[in-house]
This record gives sequence, structure tokens and C-alpha cells, in this order.
Amino acid sequence: MKTGKLTFTAMLLSVSFALSIIESFVPINAIIPLPGLKLGFANLAVMTAYVLCDKSCALCVSLLRPILMLFLFGNATSFVLSISGAILAFIGLVVSARLYERVFTFGGISVISALLHSVGQIVAASFVVSDGAVFAYLPLLCAASAVTGLLNGFIMNAVISRIRKVRRFV
Repeated sequence: MKTGKLTFTAMLLSVSFALSIIESFVPINAIIPLPGLKLGFANLAVMTAYVLCDKSCALCVSLLRPILMLFLFGNATSFVLSISGAILAFIGLVVSARLYERVFTFGGISVISALLHSVGQIVAASFVVSDGAVFAYLPLLCAASAVTGLLNGFIMNAVISRIRKVRRFV
């Protein structure tokens, strides 16, 4: 990895990590009482890495953030759920981004990633608790994930359009 790409990846990993910590302070569960629901702002950094750099940069950001969270906060269950969701969300990002502008907007790509993240977490949770009953929670989690994914897609549109404007003048 070249120095510029490595630096950009590290910066986006830091942004992803910071967004994860910030969103842990947002009382989303007071508005939508679903355990484990998050806004998914860290995915903005992953999508930015994919759009402005490449797959390997996005994969690093996607996989290293849960590892950093594990090292700092030491919750193994949370790590398993997070990494499982991150892997499926990344696959969804790569597949759906190939159809960007022809079929999907950033909103669609973000919704697909968010839905797959939820599926990955529920599958991992079923192994952690050894009970398939957690799949009953999936429709509620997917509905909330679709809303947060759409929100992140709108944010991504704004972020990318501003970055592209700045890049013209730099």
C-alpha cells in the first residue's frame, strides 16, 4: 500500500472509530426502542473509502474498526456481532456499488449494507445464544436498518458531492 493510500485509510479508520463512539452517545433507543439499534454512521467512512479509494481501503476500515473497539472496550460478544455484520455489509457494498448510478444511489447502497449488517448480526447472535429465536427480531431490526441506511445514504450524497467540489480546486 502506498503512503498516501495508507494515510487516507488510517484517516478514514479514525473517522469511522470516532463516529462509532459518538453514535454510542446518541439516545436512539429512546426514540426507537430496539436493543442494539445504532445509526450506522461508521459505515459512512467505509463507503467513502470505497468511493474515493478502493475495495481494499474500504475493507481495512470495515474490519479494523471492530477490532479497535474490541481492544479498547473488550466486549467479545459485541465484537463477534459487529464483525459478522461488517463482513456482510461490506459484501453488500461491493456488489451494490457496481450498480451505482445505473440502479442504486448511495441511499440504496447504504440500505443494502445496513440490512446485511443486521442479518450478519442476527446470524452471529443465533450462534452466540444458541437459539434461533433471535431471528424473530430480524424484521424489526431490518425495518429500522432500512431507515438508518437511507439516512446515511442522504448524508453520503452530501459528503461526496462536497468532497468532489473541493477536489476540483486542490
